[in-house]
Amino acid sequence: MLKAFSNLQKLIQKEKIDPSEKVKIGRLIHVLGHISRPFFWEPIAKLFQKYLSMYYSHLQWRQWHKNPPHWGDHRIDLFTWPERLNSHWVERGIYSKELMRPDSKVLDIGCGDGFYAKYFYASAASTIDCLDIDQTAIKHAKKYNSHPKIRYFNLDAIKQSFPSSDYDVVCLDGSLAHFSSEELKILLEKIKKCLATNGVLVGYEEMEKEAIKSWDHKMVFSKKNDFEELFSPFFKYIKCIYLESPGRLNMYFRCSDDKSRIERFQ
Repeated sequence: MLKAFSNLQKLIQKEKIDPSEKVKIGRLIHVLGHISRPFFWEPIAKLFQKYLSMYYSHLQWRQWHKNPPHWGDHRIDLFTWPERLNSHWVERGIYSKELMRPDSKVLDIGCGDGFYAKYFYASAASTIDCLDIDQTAIKHAKKYNSHPKIRYFNLDAIKQSFPSSDYDVVCLDGSLAHFSSEELKILLEKIKKCLATNGVLVGYEEMEKEAIKSWDHKMVFSKKNDFEELFSPFFKYIKCIYLESPGRLNMYFRCSDDKSRIERFQ
């Protein structure tokens, strides 16, 4: 119906149409507006919004109460946002997207459900290669977050080769702690080799304490200098910022051998 309105409005703006016909079309738009009003009513929109929040809250419970997955469905964050008012999941996408240009070639390691690749990176970059070792994550990503600019790969980032090289941006968004210390050394060496000359590594990780670390995390980052120590053997320039959100402290990082690529990060 919205498309019909739009087409009628475009039609009435054309100069070649007879004035009497414009009047008829105008009246039709007026009538359609009254007919459609019950379908575009604020209380109905609020009802649907409440339903979506309840549905995705329940979906989260179903996914996590018995056998928690290694990845998250970010539709849950999107549709429960009005209730929970937690914005850190949006920050993750924005801080990575900020470094992308229309011709950027992006590698997303540990892409999970592919939400960030589709809703943040695809509008900013040229191509995005997304990797995840979890087959169910890739299956979900292909089903719900496919896009012409995105290629999804079910592979082991440590043992297998990356799909390409000369990436302008490599994303490690929430995946650092899923690797052991030795695995991270191997991974960062591979990332350094696959980056373009002025390429940048960008990502996010949650600060944790050993006693309360997530069940599937192999590493714990509890001190702010943990990240600088991790990245300094591989990159000349490193910048990190720390932002609090409900119940957690989040760390966002950028690493590059080109200082200009991370100067804006404050």
